[in-house]
Amino acid sequence: MIDNNYTVKDLIMESLEVALNKFILDPPDEAYSSGDGYFSWYINIRDSEGNQLSEKTGDDFCVNCDVGLLEDVVMNDSTDFTEVEADVRQCFKDYLYQSQETILIESADKVDVSKSYFEVAVFEVVDGGADVWKYYRVNHYFKSD
Repeated sequence: MIDNNYTVKDLIMESLEVALNKFILDPPDEAYSSGDGYFSWYINIRDSEGNQLSEKTGDDFCVNCDVGLLEDVVMNDSTDFTEVEADVRQCFKDYLYQSQETILIESADKVDVSKSYFEVAVFEVVDGGADVWKYYRVNHYFKSD
């Protein structure tokens, strides 16, 4: 049983650290900020039955981070993700602070960490939206392996 003072928002921020570390260990090969490039973290919060706990889903429950910072690292074969990590953390803090999603302030004991995950996507929308080039799309579960 999780402490009732430990909220879903707290759980998301704690789980983000694990997901961010996994992302950095196996980052995308490509990322582009020119045009319509995206570095998006879709939040999927589920209960033990697999039911979505948030009212918002998909693009409505998504944290968009600076794809330009990611591009600088991966396209230059760098291993220094310091700025990317800081940006992702700050984007999450800002998003969660501004979000009106009620599940965020509820007790984290409602959440099944083995079924909840971040869907991390790095992609580019091209040809005026006619096509999407996907460079990375991986689910990072809240519970670490």
